[in-house]
Amino acid sequence: MYKQGVLTNVFNPKVALFFLAFFPQFIDPSYAHSALSFLILGLSFALTGFVWCSCLALLASKFSANLRKNPAIEVLLNKISGVVFIGLGVKLLTEKG
Repeated sequence: MYKQGVLTNVFNPKVALFFLAFFPQFIDPSYAHSALSFLILGLSFALTGFVWCSCLALLASKFSANLRKNPAIEVLLNKISGVVFIGLGVKLLTEKG
């Protein structure tokens, strides 16, 4: 999954457009070490993104573990999924075309 995430971000043009359009506004071109400023901004963006995604992954893992421990929630989620699928089927039946 990590490789898939890296490939998705590397080949995502929105990420490149963000860095090309947004970051240069914060870098003074007359500054002698403007490349260093760009690198620091990029690293701070990567670090905050890593921290945020790590927190989300840990919280999701704990939430998932708690859901899996409770069999009543599993039954409820299965019933909700069934209702959603039945609803989608009814919608398909009533579609014209």
